[in-house]
This record gives sequence, C-alpha cells and structure tokens, in this order.
Amino acid sequence: MIFLRFLAIISTVLIVGCAGTKPLLIEDSTNDGQIRYSVFVKGKERTKIYHGTYTAWYPNGTKKFEVVYNNGLKQGVETFWDAFGVKIRETNYDKGLRQGKETHWDTKGKLKREVMFLNDKLDGVEFTYNEAGQRVKEEHYTNGIKNGSEIGYDEKGRVIYESKYLDGKKNGAETFYDYSSGNVPTVTVIQWVQGEVAP
Repeated sequence: MIFLRFLAIISTVLIVGCAGTKPLLIEDSTNDGQIRYSVFVKGKERTKIYHGTYTAWYPNGTKKFEVVYNNGLKQGVETFWDAFGVKIRETNYDKGLRQGKETHWDTKGKLKREVMFLNDKLDGVEFTYNEAGQRVKEEHYTNGIKNGSEIGYDEKGRVIYESKYLDGKKNGAETFYDYSSGNVPTVTVIQWVQGEVAP
C-alpha cells in the first residue's frame, strides 16, 4: 500500500514536471478575431512566455498575422495580411530584434516601402514607391538616425531634390530641380548647418 502511494506521488511529480517543460497551446476569440499561440507558463506569477507559432485571424476567418517565438523572442519572418488576404508587411527577426529588410505593400499588393534594420534600428537605405511601383524617395540611416542623402524622384525617375543629413538634421547642400520649363531643370540650392538654414 505504501509502495503504491509512493508510486502515485512519483507519477504525479513526473507528469506535472513534464507538463511544465512543454509549451501549452492556447486558443482565444475576441471582438477582433481569433488567436492561437503556445506558451510556457512559469513562476508563481504564472508568467506566459511565448514559444512556437503565434497566429491571429480577422473575424471573417482571414489570417491577420503570424510569427514564431523562441522562448519569448520573435524569430524569423513576421507576416501581416489585410482583411482580404493581401500581404501588407513582412519583417525579419533574429532573437527578438528586427534584422535585415522589412517590406511593406499596399492593399493591392504593390510594393510600397522597403526598410533595412540592424539590431532593431533603422540602418541602411529606405526606399518609398508610388502606386505605379516607381521609386519616389530614398533615405539613408545609421543606427536609427538619418545620415547621408535623402533623394526624391518624379514619375519619370528624375531627381527633384536631394538633401544632406548629419545625425538626423539637415546639414550641407539641399538641391531642388524644377523641370516645369522643360527637360533642363532650374536648380535651387539651400545650405543647411545642423538643421538650420545657413545665414
């Protein structure tokens, strides 16, 4: 009898112990739709640590977004869709930080914006596109701060302005190109010093 009680206690400890190390799948419905995710439940406060695929749906059943967690940190590609199933954003994560290219599309599925991240901060070139898919602007970032050139383009791909930035502020020559009189532009140049127009 004592042996059987001991065996029952050991079995309970093993079952509870094993259950604590496996992710628990949770499904929930809200006014905004449905969600499904896995979590580790840890500690006296029963803290939820996301682990595995996290998926959400719109009320109409269309997938809203999906991302994978590894011990509470986003890992891999996070994807968003609109309520009609059109992909509108894709972000790359590594150990919870945005890394590499983040891409945005409009509700027609056309490329809208491309951004580069390094350690969760803007770093590299950001491109913006119009509805026709033409590049209309490019901006340069370093460690989350705008540095270098910002260049704007018209529908013919011609440069219509170029601004220089240093530590997030306009610094240096800002040049405007006006093509209203023909193919040879009228050029206007403004000088900036640390975010203020030079005297």
